[in-house]
Amino acid sequence: MLAGTHAAQRKAGSKRLTTGLLLVLLAICLAGEEAAGQTHAKDEGKVHGRVTEQETGQPLIGVTVALRGTKLGAFTDLEGFFEITGVPSGSYTLVATSVGFDTATVTPILIKAGETTEVSLKLAEVMLEVQGMTVTGKASQNTDASVMKKRRESTAVQDGISAQEIARTGSGDAADAARRVVGASVVDGRYVYVRGLGGRYTNTMLNGTPLPSPDPDKQGAPMDLIPANLLDNIIVSKSFTPDKPGDFAGGSVDLNTRDFPEQRAISFSTSTSYNSNTTGNNDVLTYEGGSKDWMGTDDGTRDYVPDYLMDPQYRTVTPSSAGRDTTLALQLDRDSKAISSGMKPSYRTAPLNQSYAVSLGDTRKLFGRDLGVNASFSYSRNHSSYTDGVRSRWTLNVGSPMDLQGNYTEKYGKDEVLWSGFGHAAYRFAENHKLSAAYTSTRNAESTTKYFEGYYYNTGSDGVFRSWSLQYNERRLTSLQVQGDHKQLLGGPDLSWKIADTRITQDEPDRRLFADEALPIGEGVDTSYNVFGNDLPKHYFRYITERNRSGQVDLAVPFEQWSGLLAKFKAGVSFVHKTRDFRERKFQMNTPRVIDPLYAIKYSGDPDEYFAPENIGMLADTSADRYIDLGISWSAGTDPEGFYSATQDIAGTYAMVEMPIWSRMLLITGLRYETTRMNLDRLFVSDDTTDLVDGHNLLPSVNFVYHPHDKMNVRAAFGRTLARPSFRELSPFPTLEAIGGNFVYGNDSLKYTEIDNYDLRWEWFPRAGELLAVSLFYKKLTNPIEIAMKGQNDSETWENAKEGELVGLELEVKQRLDRLHKLLRNLQVGGNYSLIDAHRTLSEADLAAERILNPGADDQGPFFNQSRYIINAEVSYLRQSSGTAVSLLYNRFGKRLVKVTYSYNPDVWELPESTIDLTLCQRIWRGMTMKAAAKNLTDKETHWVQFNDGKQFDCARYSYGRTFSIGMTYQL
Repeated sequence: MLAGTHAAQRKAGSKRLTTGLLLVLLAICLAGEEAAGQTHAKDEGKVHGRVTEQETGQPLIGVTVALRGTKLGAFTDLEGFFEITGVPSGSYTLVATSVGFDTATVTPILIKAGETTEVSLKLAEVMLEVQGMTVTGKASQNTDASVMKKRRESTAVQDGISAQEIARTGSGDAADAARRVVGASVVDGRYVYVRGLGGRYTNTMLNGTPLPSPDPDKQGAPMDLIPANLLDNIIVSKSFTPDKPGDFAGGSVDLNTRDFPEQRAISFSTSTSYNSNTTGNNDVLTYEGGSKDWMGTDDGTRDYVPDYLMDPQYRTVTPSSAGRDTTLALQLDRDSKAISSGMKPSYRTAPLNQSYAVSLGDTRKLFGRDLGVNASFSYSRNHSSYTDGVRSRWTLNVGSPMDLQGNYTEKYGKDEVLWSGFGHAAYRFAENHKLSAAYTSTRNAESTTKYFEGYYYNTGSDGVFRSWSLQYNERRLTSLQVQGDHKQLLGGPDLSWKIADTRITQDEPDRRLFADEALPIGEGVDTSYNVFGNDLPKHYFRYITERNRSGQVDLAVPFEQWSGLLAKFKAGVSFVHKTRDFRERKFQMNTPRVIDPLYAIKYSGDPDEYFAPENIGMLADTSADRYIDLGISWSAGTDPEGFYSATQDIAGTYAMVEMPIWSRMLLITGLRYETTRMNLDRLFVSDDTTDLVDGHNLLPSVNFVYHPHDKMNVRAAFGRTLARPSFRELSPFPTLEAIGGNFVYGNDSLKYTEIDNYDLRWEWFPRAGELLAVSLFYKKLTNPIEIAMKGQNDSETWENAKEGELVGLELEVKQRLDRLHKLLRNLQVGGNYSLIDAHRTLSEADLAAERILNPGADDQGPFFNQSRYIINAEVSYLRQSSGTAVSLLYNRFGKRLVKVTYSYNPDVWELPESTIDLTLCQRIWRGMTMKAAAKNLTDKETHWVQFNDGKQFDCARYSYGRTFSIGMTYQL
């Protein structure tokens, strides 16, 4: 009752706080408008207008517009608009200038007090010829207009999001930003699913090179490792062309980091945030860590076990073998005392979240040529928690209703640190030749604590099951990329090449699992406590290193086709050499074998008392010539399958042609050939290396792009791609995530998936930054891989279904509202909607298992982690003159299958949830900008359920609360 009252009060308080902060944000916005309005005195007016290119009508960005004879002027924005305010009444001449265009003037311009004068200018392009001088330029890649232009001119079906939009939506990392892309959703806050397909079906690239995954159980790379402030844009390719790697079906996500600037730029930003669940609360679950946790690294507090114990060939002993053997008893005593970390969590008061970032860039001359450099560093620390989570476990026996196996309340706390460093240098050593290098380093550390309490069927109806999980996860990414671009080699072809070395590590030192049961022993509150006998306490030490070394060479040869139109032949080769080393060492407490009751541990329910030093090890009983187990001793329980080294070699070669059929029809077609070898060396199972995959694949692709006119495309595409199983999925050792949870096993008989992809898209770009698009797609998957629960003990493994199909519709719109009325010129709306029908066909064995529970079942089932619909919507107010940007963002995904079961239990589903975010950016003074955001205003709840006989059974419910942030950015 008290817990329910507390939760109700917390939610009521959160609503009041939400309302208050929304009013504050609205007041700030109105204040910005008022401040802008106050610049106009009663005898002043303003000039508003637009500059376009004379021949094409396209808006021109960055044009200088000034009133001759005054110091008043402005630059055109992304849509070519400008506004000059504070102009005294009178007659003026307006002048517009831009490099490469003829100067345009308008005279006279009559300015009246309190009125706005509208002007339209068109600039004609001119050819500049200056002896001994070459004028070069580079289009910005981080604006909405540039990403839209890239999409319009792409040879593949493509979507994206720019750094400009990322900043406007307040996204903190690449995963958060990517969920704004049409058809994209984010799972677990870090894995991006495109068109409902993730993991193996979505490859992640960093500047065009494959990004490995540090998670042993996940195929896709976690995009939360890349802070948003490092990005120029995110480009998602949804159709296959032969010059891309062939291992995707949903999409190929390319994270493009900052390029070098055209001029010197220095910026610093800082922000802080408040979370309604966590900040200031004194009941945030945690456990004792090290002195360097704030830096995102363990200082040895957790990684304390001696090296000899971490050697998988070292064999520990058991109390039964050590009872009469002095040597073995001393060995067990020494080993047990070396494993000494506590099992009990604690509580803390969480501070405000915080983040900092600094970046600089400049372009200098080196030997008379441009050298561009860009560097940045960022740091953030965030806390999250919930105290009212619910977890339940159900099973269904044939002919009986759903049986409750466990029902727990859950507490959760996480302390997360993320820092990153980035450096980029580019040198144009000749007119058509450029070399560049980029180095990226990120470190992410998460200290996570979980506590479960409630009913578990093995404790009996009167018992209370309690379980603790203490975990520290440190992930590091380093990437060095070097590439060269050489245009018009020998007067003809273009050559580009790149090499990259990317390394990701994941360290999990001392993941601790402990559980007990509290049993009533009589009237009143008397309780006895027992360490849970079915699952004794455990320590896990897990280390993973994955390294990708890749290279690629592309040659593009232009030529004229039969009617003189320019065509292009492309060919290239690539390789990826991936290695993974996996080490998992587990220590499990031995079952106590105390012979003399005098030495038995009295357990009162406090894990710290139970694991006190005087209770650990062996005691010599000289009177009986024996050694007594004091109650707690540890032995290695490592599965020999838990040590493996693996390699994956992928070699690719391709040839393709971009051929205009006529001036408005382009054909892009070709063939990619990939070979794949995957080897797994189970280090302590046998001396032989297992060949897991030895594949050869021909991947054809055909794309048509039809331009009814310059602002419209119709695209049709076919491509064959594939999806490979991961090392972890192929290695059959078991992993236990929490006591009372499920064991997860690999499956070395998995086959890789082949996918046929069909796409049809119509897209219209009415004006720069605007878009209307409709897309249809169909995918047929052979041998799709999914994780499934098997058997009554809820163990999980990966399986191949027989086949799968997806049919989808995507709708997109981005539109300014000035078409409706000029007063709405600062408003724009955008959104996308994806509707996907997906199903898989079960294998004969799985269908037979399914019919044990449901005799009438057919061979069709839902597709894993597939939402039927995904919605994104945005309403933004953008005013260039006052530096005001306000965005209201909405996201919702449909119900999706999160766990597949066979023969005994209904599948587990995640129910739909909606998220609403509000962001505000306001220029305060010159280069200073204030940013504020309210995230997850709906207090979205993660909710997993099972359905049976028309009823819903909860499996998990929890919410991370609302987050409110405020920050400042200063740019020179």
